[in-house]
Amino acid sequence: MIGKEDYDQAITYYREGNYKEAVMWFRKSAEQGFVEAQYHLGAMYLEGQGLVQSDNEAAMWFRKSAEQGLANAQYNLGKMYFEGRGLVQSDSEAVKWLRKASEQGVAEASYTLGLIGVIQRDKEASVKDFGKAAEQGLSIDLITKAVIATIPNKEIALAFVLEEIEAAQYGNEDAKKFAKDIGFLRDEYEGAMKDCSAEVDGPSGPQQTLTKLILGGLPDSSIDEKARMRIEVVKNVIKNWKLKETTQENDNDVPFWNLN
Repeated sequence: MIGKEDYDQAITYYREGNYKEAVMWFRKSAEQGFVEAQYHLGAMYLEGQGLVQSDNEAAMWFRKSAEQGLANAQYNLGKMYFEGRGLVQSDSEAVKWLRKASEQGVAEASYTLGLIGVIQRDKEASVKDFGKAAEQGLSIDLITKAVIATIPNKEIALAFVLEEIEAAQYGNEDAKKFAKDIGFLRDEYEGAMKDCSAEVDGPSGPQQTLTKLILGGLPDSSIDEKARMRIEVVKNVIKNWKLKETTQENDNDVPFWNLN
């Protein structure tokens, strides 16, 4: 296969941490049209490994690889269009390339499509894409991002969390411990589920989004595993919106996933 030997040499240098040599061999392979080399060269331009960082060059090489059908390159090109890095921002081009990557099973691409749906206020599309991302396998971080994308303000975040805590009282031992230790008083969360609202509990709200992602993303997991995943996501929402200072043992550990 044309370019394969140069690519293998590049991988050897890359694993040794010799990025300048890796770049040289990736370029030789990429210029021969080897798709994986084109992708790796784009990634090195994006990160500035062994060369001067350049979004323009990264986008160019991701495009060459994406046009040959490499899923990760399609995802990166779509994300760069979405963020306007290295080329003119375009939601339509972002969707085009992200959709190609999503159809090849890239969960992050499906998640980003869901995020675009939220921004464009296309709730039906966003829920569908978030669900597809879950089916393809999502991490806690991505599920958290998807849930937070459905929360417009701190008031809705708090209402969502209080509902989750009240429900946790009736769950397994991990859920009960979470409700007890999270730092909210019983008076704060009791009755939260009765005071439900469409913004929290509707089909595009955080409560149903989390449920769909947990059920879709962990179809073969036990009830206890699903409960632990749900607890971690709710904790992340609390940290992100700073709903309880007592839950933040170390400010450096707090993830911030707000869209603004």
